[in-house]
Amino acid sequence: MSDAKPDDLTRSRVQPILALAKEFAKETDRACVIIAAARADSLLSQILAKHLIPNTASQDELLDSDRALGTFSARIQAVFRLGLMDANLTRALQLLRKMRNAFAHESSTANLDQAPHRDRVREIIAPLVPFENFESYKSTLIKNKSGIAADFCTGVSVMTARLEGLLEAVNPIHKKRPSTYVPPGWVVQTAEEKPKESRRED
Repeated sequence: MSDAKPDDLTRSRVQPILALAKEFAKETDRACVIIAAARADSLLSQILAKHLIPNTASQDELLDSDRALGTFSARIQAVFRLGLMDANLTRALQLLRKMRNAFAHESSTANLDQAPHRDRVREIIAPLVPFENFESYKSTLIKNKSGIAADFCTGVSVMTARLEGLLEAVNPIHKKRPSTYVPPGWVVQTAEEKPKESRRED
């Protein structure tokens, strides 16, 4: 196994990921899920806000909590459909969302070893497990966690790293030339060229 380092994966995202891993170390499984989902949801919102045409109103008609892109699910789909992330990351985020919803309605004693949480964790990490880096990052980044909880914390740390990187790299869509209502090449008429209105006959 190679001696992978955190910055092999995260580069400029090392500190945020280490901070998240440190936060996980002192939390219950339930709290880890809720924290990870909140962080991912916030990052998706920031990615969309940066990519879309800037909102100049006091309220955001798309991204506010009661608007079209105001939910975790809608934000995941929007970022995916805009071509900003792949199907694997999208699937992992949807599984995290389902886990967040389930834990929000369960008792504080619920944990990741229970079904269906255990199975969802396995799905989240499935695209990462074939790579040597996964075990290296788990042992390097995740402290005071073992078993399925360590797998979960590693998976969502990678997930957060990728979203942090996307937020840094995404370009504002308004830099592209938008399609206009008035066709290009149309010339504004002068006063002399405008047809005179016919007089109304009584």
